[in-house]
Amino acid sequence: MTRWLVLVMLLGIACGDDDGSTDAGTGASDTGTDASADAGDPTPRTVTLEVTPGVVPEEPTTTVSFRLTLDAEPPASGTRVYVLGDLTRGLTQLDVFALSVDPSTNARPQGDLDFSGFTLLMTSREVTVSIDSFADGEAEDPVDVMFRVVPFEEVPWGELPVDGAEAAAPYVVGDPATAMIRLQDSP
Repeated sequence: MTRWLVLVMLLGIACGDDDGSTDAGTGASDTGTDASADAGDPTPRTVTLEVTPGVVPEEPTTTVSFRLTLDAEPPASGTRVYVLGDLTRGLTQLDVFALSVDPSTNARPQGDLDFSGFTLLMTSREVTVSIDSFADGEAEDPVDVMFRVVPFEEVPWGELPVDGAEAAAPYVVGDPATAMIRLQDSP
């Protein structure tokens, strides 16, 4: 019995945090894990989506804005959100090479494999991704595209070009979480 007690004590010391720090800067006594791990806020953020304008003519002066908003400041590592359109290659109707992100401290979005959506690591409470319309010179019928924030537990992280660690901060979907735009040749 004594051997087991000594072994458990040794394992506890080896696995715990023995740096004598306080957790998350709160002044609380050490809980046995590294302060850096304790500092992460596990509370999922609620994210909403607005996309403007509703009608997007193929003119270089038209800018589509995807505004993502969290209900609270994101954790220090950010919150990665996935926005998906219901049209394969729908984002190719926009000039994705000329997009901008505001505030610029946030990383540029990363497109998914079929160009129907993107992920965005939000390090600010509100982020706007602006993408200009793309005039391809082809006559096309108008097409409606529904964009939505994909719930965290439904995101196909393995199919997206991001590391799993970047997808670690969970989020929940708020309202509004969907937005429809109409892509058309002219105003």
